[in-house]
Amino acid sequence: MPTNVELRQRRASLWEEAKSLHTLAEKEGRQLTAEERQQWDRINTEIDSLKITIDRLERISEIDDEMNDIDQPIMARAQPEIQHIESYGAELNSEYESAIPASKEYRRAFGAYLRQGLGGMLPDLRAIIQPYYGMQKRALLTTSGAVGGALVAEDFYRQLVEAMQAFGGMRQARTTKITTSTGADMPIPLADDTYNEGAILGEGNAVSTSGTDPTFGSKPLGAFMYTSKLVRVSVQLLQDSAFNLESWLAVALGRRLGRITNRHYTVGLGTTEPEGIVTASAAGVSDAPLDLDYVDLIALEHSIDPAYRSNGAQWMFHDTTLALLKQIKAVEDGRPIWLPGLAVNAPDTILGYNYIVNQAMPQAEAEAKAILFGDFSYYFIRDVQDIRVLRLEERFAEYLQVGFLAFMRTDGVFASPTAIDGGSEQEGNESSPVKYLEFAAESV
Repeated sequence: MPTNVELRQRRASLWEEAKSLHTLAEKEGRQLTAEERQQWDRINTEIDSLKITIDRLERISEIDDEMNDIDQPIMARAQPEIQHIESYGAELNSEYESAIPASKEYRRAFGAYLRQGLGGMLPDLRAIIQPYYGMQKRALLTTSGAVGGALVAEDFYRQLVEAMQAFGGMRQARTTKITTSTGADMPIPLADDTYNEGAILGEGNAVSTSGTDPTFGSKPLGAFMYTSKLVRVSVQLLQDSAFNLESWLAVALGRRLGRITNRHYTVGLGTTEPEGIVTASAAGVSDAPLDLDYVDLIALEHSIDPAYRSNGAQWMFHDTTLALLKQIKAVEDGRPIWLPGLAVNAPDTILGYNYIVNQAMPQAEAEAKAILFGDFSYYFIRDVQDIRVLRLEERFAEYLQVGFLAFMRTDGVFASPTAIDGGSEQEGNESSPVKYLEFAAESV
């Protein structure tokens, strides 16, 4: 098996081969021939495939290193059963109590619940899971209290969250992520000191206090209830001990939750759903022509204050937009603005900044806010750990199937300093940490 470095070198070599096709056609003043287009598509497919392999190998290496640092087995460390977790937000370091059970016994009982249901479990296993099993007596529209079903085990929770991240661009970005054990509203602080500056102080003069106070505000971060909808599994698979039901179900449920929540984190309206980053961000380049070019991207980059650009700024766009960006060259030297990462763990970049492919982003078309750029740490994602899985046995009995569905609570807000005055972003406001490029409307 080639090493990560060898795979990255192979990927860079393929990119040089693809560039040569484009450069030759451009030098001869023509479009790519059918054969060259086929070769271009084949090379780019292999480049993308190598990227997936590289990411997987680096993820394995990362987890192996983490496991090697553990002096005792994970299950032995999972005591007591009520764990404590720390929020891993950029500025929020408070500790929350997690109700997710982590013991080996609960994991075994949770697996038995998924396969046999409460009625088919052994009494000792049923006794373990019942304290964590709650059926909401009120309507499930409420955002408080426990949801029906069994509280997921710790390893199931981690696999579900990983699946959500894999199918959600906003979770892959440098957004600030907070995990809590309850869904009570959290005020996210906002502070804008953008336009204040120091002054020369004359000898014997008092320091002026007029107009120097920063503006403060806050945005509430709540917890909307989400469901994965029904996932149906045959009784035959449930009875097959070789079938890893827990892992398969965690990924299936996580993908569904990941898709819907990512869409709302991206383009949500912020009233009956999370506030989307596209909805809340400010205009950086407005009325850009549909023929996206180098000048548009440079204008968007420099519409962001340098303080935000230096704090790990990123691009975000749809995969079809990435295909367009790969064909753009810099004006100065004619080099492509897209460059593959060569070093281990190094991301691909555009104009020196890494990017996030988010399939919930609008595609590059008329009146679309198709590209975001800036500091995504100002977007807050809040997850409530009280995730439950409900098993529906009788509903699909005639089909010899069992239904599963998961419930989770989450929310997202864009805590931009520009949201203080009235909550709406002002076009061109320099203090907005994330801005968008918007294409012009089609001419009539």
